[in-house]
Amino acid sequence: MGHYRKNLITFVLSENCQLACRYCYMNEFRKIKKEYRALSINFAKKGIDDFFFNNPPAIRFFGVGEATMEFNRMKEIWEYAYKKSGGQLYSELQTNGFFDKKICRWIIDHIDVIWISCDGPNHIQNYLRPTVSNGPSARVVENNIIQLVKANKNIGIRSTIGSTNINYQKEMIDYFDEIGVKAIFASHMCIPVLKTKSKNTDEKDMLVEVDPLDFAKSFLAAKKYAEKKKIFYSNFLLVNFDEPVEISCRAMLPAPQLNPSGYVSSCDMATDITETPMDDLIYGYFDNNINQIIYDHNKIKKIRSRTVNNIPDCQDCFIKHFCAGGCIGEAINETSDFFGIKKNLCEATKFLATSLGTNYNEPYPFIHP
Repeated sequence: MGHYRKNLITFVLSENCQLACRYCYMNEFRKIKKEYRALSINFAKKGIDDFFFNNPPAIRFFGVGEATMEFNRMKEIWEYAYKKSGGQLYSELQTNGFFDKKICRWIIDHIDVIWISCDGPNHIQNYLRPTVSNGPSARVVENNIIQLVKANKNIGIRSTIGSTNINYQKEMIDYFDEIGVKAIFASHMCIPVLKTKSKNTDEKDMLVEVDPLDFAKSFLAAKKYAEKKKIFYSNFLLVNFDEPVEISCRAMLPAPQLNPSGYVSSCDMATDITETPMDDLIYGYFDNNINQIIYDHNKIKKIRSRTVNNIPDCQDCFIKHFCAGGCIGEAINETSDFFGIKKNLCEATKFLATSLGTNYNEPYPFIHP
């Protein structure tokens, strides 16, 4: 079903992480940030008050680092939201899966849907997603996935696909099938938000964003393989193929994301003021002195205006209502144009639409994390 249906409030709890993923778009940001920041509890509670007033009681824990590193904040926010919802709370967590048994047990007891970022078998996971001390992460993540599966939790995997693992998608599917996972979203590696290249960078060590059409072709073969195993395998290019839409994702609602910076944004890729066009996705801030979130209604109006009918490059496209311009964060980051699109993804998206079809009779069983 259309990604915009995932209308919930997101809490970015932490900018820190125990892992040092080689492709993380926050790597450059962490090099220049001056101090550790975590989400304000007062900010989170006020966000819940505002969001629950006109929306279903649904929350999502996320991190531009790792959300579970702020476990006590997570618990306090969940408890407040649960009481505010009258016991009708829906909660979701996106995590790297690198947490201890105590946290795993709490997640089992309190979180409805868990998305774990994991890139596949141990040798791939350990290479792409090492710990900050350059140690292995795979065994801890695997054990937590197994415990969540055993507890019959709704669990899915988000895997980043680049040049290193594009040819290992079937092996990845086999691995997750063996440990009981039935839903996987592949994420095509994108260019970082703050991108620099050191003069000392060895080309052979660089991770490469694979050609989108090559990704689409390899993904299609892997998807057919996954279907034989009754595993749902998808990616963001086709999240709207099952129904026509006017907007590509929840960012254009805008569904609020509360960040440690004190700002409200509509996209996971916009977490702080950068003095770049990405700031168009930041539409509010928390004033601690008056305990209020101040919303910029002109920004909200602009965000809502990014419908498929207002994106010039989409007008003659035969799948415009099953794509709606794609990821707004990636598009603005790479084009500096609020109504721009990431054109190098168009051919791949059209290829998948032609191969898989659109406007299905049944909606997808999962919405992209």
